[in-house]
Amino acid sequence: MGLKLFSNPFLLNSFRNGARSQLKYLRRFAIEHWYRFAKQRLHWTLPQITSTQAAERWSALMPLMTWQLWFARLDCVDAPLPWQSPQDNLAPGRVAQSFAVIIAAIGTPAIPPKLRGKSPGRSLGDRLPPRIRYPTVKKHASKRKKTEKTPAPTHPIAI
Repeated sequence: MGLKLFSNPFLLNSFRNGARSQLKYLRRFAIEHWYRFAKQRLHWTLPQITSTQAAERWSALMPLMTWQLWFARLDCVDAPLPWQSPQDNLAPGRVAQSFAVIIAAIGTPAIPPKLRGKSPGRSLGDRLPPRIRYPTVKKHASKRKKTEKTPAPTHPIAI
């Protein structure tokens, strides 16, 4: 069975660094909420990125976008949807909801594009090369369950 090392396995604090470990345990809730916000509202997992470097660059943008929303919360005007109640201290999701107003007010330093007519598009018959497909990594080969066959009766049952 093995040697039982701890008599109380659900003990979350140790006596050596109890306050520090308890703060880390409580801080995990904020981190888990940020991951949920980054995946759902900032669309962290939405793009289908094939290269590792591009995925790392996309992941590096998530904290920057969060900080941008955090700094913009003082300049945002709350514009709640009909089913939302107005808030004084805006959460990052509510700031993201009204962030388009700030972007429109700031504008862009780029000059508007010049119209050059209608683009011809891809010429007839041109095809993009297929995307590189990588094999699925499996932890182990799956084993098929052994099925036991019940032997057929050799003689009919008399009723």
